[in-house]
Amino acid sequence: MSAIFLYVTFPEAALAEALGREAVEKGLAACLNLFPVHRSIYKWQGKLESTNEHVGLFKTTSSQIEQLEAFIRSAHPYNTPCLARWSPQVNPEFLDWLVSSTAKP
Repeated sequence: MSAIFLYVTFPEAALAEALGREAVEKGLAACLNLFPVHRSIYKWQGKLESTNEHVGLFKTTSSQIEQLEAFIRSAHPYNTPCLARWSPQVNPEFLDWLVSSTAKP
């Protein structure tokens, strides 16, 4: 089993926090780090856009990532949400905490 970090952008901090709380309560993630508002500049449907977004960094495991992504997709308001994942090398104690925090009873 490995650690997986999932980067997700949200239009509102309240939504990010609500989904983070629910994901942690359900054992889909051990933690969500919320970052302050940032400005995103991007093209959408051929038009240049500039909006404020909130970044969430979910910390989970390889055994929960598929369920976590499905949960976020089902509740996310964007048509094309950013779900960027990577598997960092973490210390053994942190990995143990991730595994125990996301284990199903």
